[in-house]
Amino acid sequence: MHLDEVMEHTGRVDGQLIITDALDHIDDSEQNIKSFTWETDEEEYNSRYLTHFYNDTGTYNITLTIEYNNGDIIQDTTTVETKGIDVVRTGTKTYSFSPPNDMLDESNVTYRWNLGAGITKTGEYITHSFEREGLREVDLYIILDDGSEIIKTNVIDIE
Repeated sequence: MHLDEVMEHTGRVDGQLIITDALDHIDDSEQNIKSFTWETDEEEYNSRYLTHFYNDTGTYNITLTIEYNNGDIIQDTTTVETKGIDVVRTGTKTYSFSPPNDMLDESNVTYRWNLGAGITKTGEYITHSFEREGLREVDLYIILDDGSEIIKTNVIDIE
């Protein structure tokens, strides 16, 4: 088993969300697997599925351990990089937002921002002054020319 291949072929890293299924790349037709254990830098999951949201963008390790009914154990670790919305504080309670660097090469897309409290904006780059301090969830909807959407989310602390 090579976890890099599992993540490359079946895993999805969408902003800060990791989704994958170990059995999409491992043959268990004889049902010899006793257990799956996913370990992230933050939590442990005992399931063949991994769905994990990272609070911060960055580079993280994910380890998958598979135990077979005969007692054999295999384990592999891979590294994933999560990317969220780029945020720059430009003044008191004022922030500039842009899509993650890996999305800047997309053409024929529409950018729609949800800044909470009913505030929405459109455009690749936006700036907004918030009225109050505190935690805010900022969502970026990237609408591709075929109508599909990619959603990127960050939680920021307005100061």
